Parts: sequence; C-alpha cells; structure tokens
Amino acid sequence: MPSKDHVRIVRMLVKHVHYFANSAKEVSVTSPYHSPSLPPIEELKRAIIPQFVQKKLYAFLRHGFDHWPLDHTFRLMLETWLSYVQPWRYSDPNKPNIPGRDSRDRMNPDKWAQFVADNLLFYTSLFHVFLTRVFRLDLSSPRNAYMLFRVAKVYGQPNLAQVIEDCEHDLCEPVPRMTPVRRHGRDGLYGEGASFLSPPATNTAAILRMQCLELESSGFEYKLMFGEETRGSIVQLLQILSQARRTAQTFSQPDDTGTSLLAWMGLGGPTEPTANMGDGEEFGGADLRKLDVHLEQSIHFLCMVFRLDPPATQTEAHLTSPGSSLEADRTLPPDCTEGEAGQVLTPRGRYQMMNGLRRFDIGYHGDPELQPIRSFENPTLVRALYKVSTVMNQRFSDYLQAMYHRDDIIGRLAYQYLSPPYPSPPSRLSPVQAERRSLYAGRPRISLRFLASYQNLGYLLAFLLLAYVFSVGPLKLVLFFLLGLVAYGVVMVVVSYDRWKPLKYRQ
Repeated sequence: MPSKDHVRIVRMLVKHVHYFANSAKEVSVTSPYHSPSLPPIEELKRAIIPQFVQKKLYAFLRHGFDHWPLDHTFRLMLETWLSYVQPWRYSDPNKPNIPGRDSRDRMNPDKWAQFVADNLLFYTSLFHVFLTRVFRLDLSSPRNAYMLFRVAKVYGQPNLAQVIEDCEHDLCEPVPRMTPVRRHGRDGLYGEGASFLSPPATNTAAILRMQCLELESSGFEYKLMFGEETRGSIVQLLQILSQARRTAQTFSQPDDTGTSLLAWMGLGGPTEPTANMGDGEEFGGADLRKLDVHLEQSIHFLCMVFRLDPPATQTEAHLTSPGSSLEADRTLPPDCTEGEAGQVLTPRGRYQMMNGLRRFDIGYHGDPELQPIRSFENPTLVRALYKVSTVMNQRFSDYLQAMYHRDDIIGRLAYQYLSPPYPSPPSRLSPVQAERRSLYAGRPRISLRFLASYQNLGYLLAFLLLAYVFSVGPLKLVLFFLLGLVAYGVVMVVVSYDRWKPLKYRQ
C-alpha cells in the first residue's frame, strides 16, 4: 500500500496536471484540408492525460480502493480521486480553487462532456468500488459520513449525472462494422488529449469500449451506474443513512445525567453531548451536529442523482423521537433475504450487525445437559454426573413425570427440585438431537450438573469441614443435609406460591 505522503504527492500532481492541460489554447480549424501545426508544448498539454496519467492513475486508485483499510485515512485516496474527476475546478491557474467555495456552477456539459466520456470508468467503476466500501463503514461516525457526503456532493453537481448517463447510453449502442476508431492522444488531427479542446470522436461507443479494455483486465464486466442493480444498492444505502441519522440524533441529545457538581447545584447547564465511536476517539457536540447535516445532505444528493424518493423511514416521527425508534430497531433481527442455504445477510444487515444496531437472538437449543463445559466446572465431574443423571432419568422417568404433574404440595416440591421439560424445539435439529429430544420430550428430569461447579464444591467442602470441627457423624450429617434440602424446597414453594404454574400451563 502507498504511504499517506505518497497519496498526497499524487493528488498534488493531479491538480498541477489539470492546470497544465486546461491551459491549452483553443485551435480554430479554418479548412478541413489544412492541419495547423502546434508547438510541442501545446501537443504535450493535449496528450499528457491520456498517454501519461490516465492508465497509471486508474490502476493506482483502483488498487487503493480495493486494499485501503476501512478507516478515516481513506479520505486521502478519496480526495485524489475527486480531484481528478473535477477538472473544472482547476481550469484557471490564476484563480486557484479555494476550499469551501461553491464551484458546482462551473460544470459546463458542452465544455467537459468529452473529458467525462474519455474517463468514464473513473466516474462509474470507481464509484461502484466506493459504494462497496460504504456498506462496510459505520456511517454514524462523523469522518465516515463526511467522506460519503463529499462523493455525493460531487456527483450532485448540475449536469454531471446527466452527462455520465448519456455516456453509458452511448456505450450500450451497437458499433457499426468497419467503423474507424480514433483514440484521443494516439492519433487524430491535432494530437489532442482528453480535454474539452479535443474534436469529437468518430464513434463514442467504440472509444468507450476501447477504454474499458485498456484500463481494466480482460474479464472485466461493466456495470451500469444508472442500472437497476445500482439503484437497488442506493435504495439500501439510503435506508442505512436514515438509520445512521437516527443514531446520530441519540448522540446529539444533551447529557442531563452526567452533569457536573455545579450543574447539579443549579449553577450550570447540561454538559455538551459527546460520542465515543469505539476507535478510541470522541467527538463533541459540533462534530455531532455536522454529522446530522452531512447525512441529510448525502440523502438529498443521492436522491437527486439517481432520481429516487427519500426513504420512507426518515419521517418526522423518527426524528422527533430518535431514542424510542432506535430501541425498537434493536429488538429486530438484521435484514436478510432468503437464499438457497437459508437466510443471507443483505449489505444493510451486515452494516447493522457490525455497528451493533441489530443482532440475532442466539441461544443454545440443544440438550441442556450437553452444553459446553464451562471454565468454572470440573470436566471429569460433568461427564460422570451426566452419566449418573441419565441412568436415573431412564429408570425413574415415569415416576418423575407423574410426581411433577401433581397439583398438590408434592408436585410443587418436584417443580422446585426437577429440571423442567425441554423448551419448544427450533426449526432445525440434527438427527442426534432430534432422537434424544423425542425420547425425553415433555418429561421432567434430574440434573446433577450443578455439583460439578467449583463454587458448589467449595461450599460442600466447607460444610464437611464444619461437620468435622463440631464432631458431627456421617449419619447425622446425611440427616441434616436431607432436612436442609427439604426446608429449602418448602421455603421456595412458599416464596413462589403466587408464581407457581398450574398443570395446564406447564410444559
């Protein structure tokens, strides 16, 4: 991977190349039979982008988009890409671009449409790669939201989306046989480059297809930026942005509970809200307010570029009560679609799981006695007690079931001592689990696994030590233990008398 300084130098080079190429003088053709001679410097201005910059820069950006870490440092690579696809920002070297100045009105389609056509993959293919990265980012982070806002704002410039769509329409047109193809900068009347000074090509579709062959590998399959598949991805992204905006609303709420002592005494107001994004960095109230603006503007620009309606989930009810909306969303599973092997996470579902917005209800659905051995349990005792309890359950199964379902005091004591029947089985079970569940389905059982816990073993050892200190014999010790066990059951029956389930409500 290139270093950060390497990427900064490439961006500076891109800016200076644009200034240099856009300073070429326009040549007027007086006769189709006369080819004017140009100075070498003018020919270089027209050939520098297609012959020396375009292919290498595309490979550089594509490699960075594919392999750069998913963090905020990707903005360096992002700004390099955005600088290249906006040559109109560097058209006049005497008036350099000022950060923060609105330059959207300088995208003149008559002047820059040829540049967009000659660099179509920079606008479409790299956008698809960036879209894939966005689905893996936490858009409730101010830095990630700002990167998406930058891209959405660039593509939201007037006329740019229409020019890209027209180029894709030309790309889909059939190429007539025996059509001469003139690639800018390779041949042609003036040795022109990919700038607005280039004369129109012979066949746009042929040139665009040649561009795909030159910049991409042989197995490359072009994906339309304004196709149905991309629009579906944008719809999912808009829903993610709405959800991230609701999350941002919860971050921006003032923290009344964490006020200082002066605020508690009435000498100060609530503290400014802050948010920790999990990477060790905290963002203050100003950043959180900008986050909401960037998310809102991103939704606006994306809807405008792809001619979509704003997501239905972004309503005033959600924005006025973000906490309740977010809590309701947390109780739902992630978004999934049905596949051949079952449910498959959608990009939005992956985003929800990565950021902790939603999660699956994961639990153990097998035999409770066969759960994995914990660190606080003795493995040898767990296996031995399992065999003992299995023998007892097989021998006394009918008696235990009859005693468990009695409605008198015996049934209530059995309800305290015995483990309840298996809960409702999940939709899928392995053959071994299904056979065992059918064998003991609806039957209470004896479980001795609690004796394998180191804590319970410690209590038992302390009890035996006390019995030894007070010279209690084995017979008295067993009798005392049985009386304590019965007393525990009676106390639990009395305490849980109102919560005891009658027979018809017990499994």
